[in-house]
Amino acid sequence: MAESRISPTEFSLIKKELEAQGELLSSEILERKAQVEQLRMEVVALKRTLEKLQPGFAERYREIYADELQEFNPDLR
Repeated sequence: MAESRISPTEFSLIKKELEAQGELLSSEILERKAQVEQLRMEVVALKRTLEKLQPGFAERYREIYADELQEFNPDLR
């Protein structure tokens, strides 16, 4: 198999591209984390609202959650 060489200029360009891709990926990860946190806050707000409006909601929620978790993945219980 023939050996191919990369010139210093090509190496520099490849390095810059990898760094740019890494920065983009880091930015996207931070954005996704922020979106997940926003969803968590919304779920907490919804649960608290339902707990205030519907007596027994908290207990029923725990039961339904446990059932759904068992159905989704029996090994998680």
